[in-house]
Amino acid sequence: MALIKCPECGETVSSAARQCVHCGYKYTVCPECGKIHGGAVSVCDVCGYAFADKTERTIGKVGSEKKSFSEYRDDDLRVLFENETPWIKFFNVKFRSVFTRIMAGVGTLLILLAPLILAFYDPQEAADKAVNAMLTGHKPFNVYNTVFSLALWGMIIDMLADSIYPELCALIYTSVFASWLDRNEIEIIPYLQAHASERGSETKSKNFGIISSAGYIQKVPTAKNPLIFKIVLTVLLSVVEVIAFQYAINMNIKAFLSAKTNQTVYSFVFSYSIIVGAVAFGVKFIADIIIDNKFINKARDWASKVAGLGALYK
Repeated sequence: MALIKCPECGETVSSAARQCVHCGYKYTVCPECGKIHGGAVSVCDVCGYAFADKTERTIGKVGSEKKSFSEYRDDDLRVLFENETPWIKFFNVKFRSVFTRIMAGVGTLLILLAPLILAFYDPQEAADKAVNAMLTGHKPFNVYNTVFSLALWGMIIDMLADSIYPELCALIYTSVFASWLDRNEIEIIPYLQAHASERGSETKSKNFGIISSAGYIQKVPTAKNPLIFKIVLTVLLSVVEVIAFQYAINMNIKAFLSAKTNQTVYSFVFSYSIIVGAVAFGVKFIADIIIDNKFINKARDWASKVAGLGALYK
């Protein structure tokens, strides 16, 4: 696949596509000589190359028999892709959902263990154990390091589960799906056109969202840029969030241990780092919504324009 200029509007488009995603101009590029033909052609008038009908060719097997491309449904196409690319199942919606819950559970458990250890902390008992450990040549238990590490790693794992991991999985899945479409010379636009009348209320289903997103990424070279930007921004803001909150956690753990040791009342230590962390979280949350909505709307507008789905995508 190469990038060419649309003869009608001059915008950059894919040579593998059959229609400009910007102006709707239909064209066919000869893979042999590179001649750009207006509309659909069966034979190149320059080199004589014969074009095959990629929408009806047999592309793979789901179940007991092979089918032509236009006979596939969304679930069939997704299953075919995952069967031919087994490792991608670790990035699909089902696996991602399960693994995200596991990560969130582990992170939450670590965070809950931190105050639990502090609640049962006894300075005198800790001092006695430290002396015994030194006498026996063992390393004494450091309650501060343990509690701080539990809280920090719990927060990091929760952030990975909440935003970074799901976003990265979604980008990898759709990008590999788009590459699979290219590798198998599958034209997604005729597929969307062939099934437009059947979509109805299913247009916004999860599977169809994956397929249309993969098609959008396949046909529009710059489609992935907002998703990559969002992941980079999410990572940077998450780092700021972790650094800010761990500073506040550090101060409060020290204050709590000091209050326990001196038998005084512990009072929460406020730090401006809490505000910094909250702002980073807020910016990340708003940016996720804005970028996601922008990508989805553009993908739907693209599909509506090239496949003629009209109000189904609105």
